[in-house]
Formats: sequence, structure tokens, C-alpha cells
Amino acid sequence: MSPFDSPQPRAVNNSQTVMFGGAMHRGGPGGLFDRVHPAMREQLQQVHRHGVMLFAASTDLGLVAHHWVEATDGLHAVTVGRHSAADLSLPWLESLSLRHLLLLVHRSSRSTLLRALDLRSGAGFSDEQGRPLLGLEANGPLVLGVSGWWLFAFPTGAAAPWSPSAPSPWATLPERRFTEVGARPQPSRALRETLVLGRSGPLPVGERSLLQPGEVAEGRLHLLCGGARSSVAVGKSALSRGVLLGRDPRCDGAGVLTHQAISRVHAVLLTDARGELCLLDVGSSNGVWTGAERGRVTHVEAGQRYGLANVATAVWELTH
Repeated sequence: MSPFDSPQPRAVNNSQTVMFGGAMHRGGPGGLFDRVHPAMREQLQQVHRHGVMLFAASTDLGLVAHHWVEATDGLHAVTVGRHSAADLSLPWLESLSLRHLLLLVHRSSRSTLLRALDLRSGAGFSDEQGRPLLGLEANGPLVLGVSGWWLFAFPTGAAAPWSPSAPSPWATLPERRFTEVGARPQPSRALRETLVLGRSGPLPVGERSLLQPGEVAEGRLHLLCGGARSSVAVGKSALSRGVLLGRDPRCDGAGVLTHQAISRVHAVLLTDARGELCLLDVGSSNGVWTGAERGRVTHVEAGQRYGLANVATAVWELTH
């Protein structure tokens, strides 16, 4: 069957969120962490492989959910949002987009690396100081604010990175040192620290979001859904930030990807840390397909047809 055909979509629920019964708490991330860290530590002690455990908590509800993702030399993805198909599903928060935030995890020779990418949610996210962000990279424990909630990300495969018996375990966490893209990192005396690099996420939808003035295109992205087609040139900078595919107006190709089986935010096309082009399913309802195989992270080959919910097709064409 040709990827341009339109069979019935395959509905799959890939939610793996684990819920907690949280008590009512007040305060910022430090006070909140000091209250809920025993439950976090208990979960971390159960995982011996390299990966990242992501916890969601709020000042009102305390610790409410967690999700673990393995870290290998390949890329792994976690979607945070209200949708039931999100890996970390938080359906109670109306200000959170259905698919709000994408976390990418991989393992280097020395550490577990994490990248956070806003999915053009409109609200974005912040660091623990309230600094608004659309993207970042980090090499250790991380705290993010998302629509009034706190996300705590901790590498697994080693001891919990805080002292549980300290008066304030929050104060014993490795320092998180933030640096803007292009800025020169300042020297630090901290023996343990997380380096956090702020970077751009996908630009607002428009011609310049995919190809900057004077930029040479890396290739062309061809989309087909029903009788609608599009072919757009895409530059290296857009692939680094991420190209969103889906039927929501905030996505590139929304004018073509109109079938209801396509999720509002369905997939992201981007280059990974090694410069390889990948197509990532961001927790869509009906998947990203290579032939009959559904994939979460798919390495893109030029000329190969990739199915979006098996009702639309994406093809990457090299232009140089």
C-alpha cells in the first residue's frame, strides 16, 4: 500500500504517566521540593539504568505524577501536556497545551543530556528563577516551571543528587548554572553543577521560520494529505530549532495536514546532537509510520515516505 493512500487510522494510547495522591502544599520550588523529596527519592532508588525521571508537582497538589525515560546513545523523547497520549499527562491544568513541551534525552560518554523544547504552546516554560524560555539544554538535574507547575528532572542510574537528611535537601542539589546561547560561561567554584544552556525553540509560523534570509536550504519537505500538497525549503537553523507538523495553526504544514486523524501537534522534524535528521512523534494519537512500523524516534532518510496517522505522507528531499 502506498503511503499516499488513506486507510483507517490506527488509534493507540501511549500514556505511561504514574499518578500520586498529593497533599495540599504552598510555596515555590524549593519549599515544594523539601516536602515531596522522599517520594521522589523512593522512585529514583527503584531505577538502576541510565535515564531521566521526570516529576510533576504543584504548590496546591504536591507531587502528582512521574515518568521515566531511558538514556542511551540514541535519542529518546518525552511529551508533557494535557492530552492522554502525552507521556507525562497532566489533564487538570487548563492553561497547559494538549502537547506543550518536548523533552529529548540521550547519553553521552560521561553524562545524561536533556533538551527541552516548547511546542509553540504560546505560554512556553521557565527556569526556576522565572526566566521565560522556549528551549534549553542541560547536563544534570533540572527544574522547570510550566503553567504554574514545577517539573523536576533527575538522571537515574546513580544515587539521588541531594542529601535527604539535610535541613533543606533543596539546598544540597547541584547548582544549576544558566548561560544564554553565545554567552561565555562564567567560572564556577561549585564541585557539582548542572550547566543549563538557553536556546531558541521553533519560531512563529511563517516563511522565515523555515528558511532565514540568505540561508541555503538543507532540503525540501514535501507533505501530502488527501488532495492537498505542499513543498517547502527548510534551512539548517529551522531543523536545529525543530519543525512542527500537525493540523493546529501553530504547526508548519497545517494548511495541508487537515485530516482529523492528524493530531493538532503530531510530530517534530529536527536534527539531534550528532546532526542526524529525526522525525519524532510528540505523543500523537495515531502515530508516525515507516511502512507498517510505528516509531517514536525515526531517523530520516532522503526520499523515504513517512506516514502521519497513515492518512498523510511526509518526504524529505536533499537539495545539495
